[in-house]
Amino acid sequence: MKKKKDKRFDKLINDAINSKFIIIKEIEINTPAQYINKELKRGTYTKYHIGKGESAALSLAIANNGTLASNNTRDVIEIVTKFKIDWVTTGDILIEAYHKRIITEEA
Repeated sequence: MKKKKDKRFDKLINDAINSKFIIIKEIEINTPAQYINKELKRGTYTKYHIGKGESAALSLAIANNGTLASNNTRDVIEIVTKFKIDWVTTGDILIEAYHKRIITEEA
């Protein structure tokens, strides 16, 4: 059975994008983000290789002085520490949304 889509979530995401709170970016060719992404996937900055999704998110956060949103502590902790980038988890986002009364315990 397929789960019914929650239109409130779509509205929150669209509002965040429209207000520029969330910015959708691509990794363009011959940019610092592309270079960092390649090195992250190779394992240049860590003792292990980082997957495509995490390396893309990390490289964009590093190259654009942004904030990384990730729950993958094992893959990101060494990099966020090395490059001194801001990092939030789902839990951080939910707590902030609760304090700002965007969500409640009931919803």
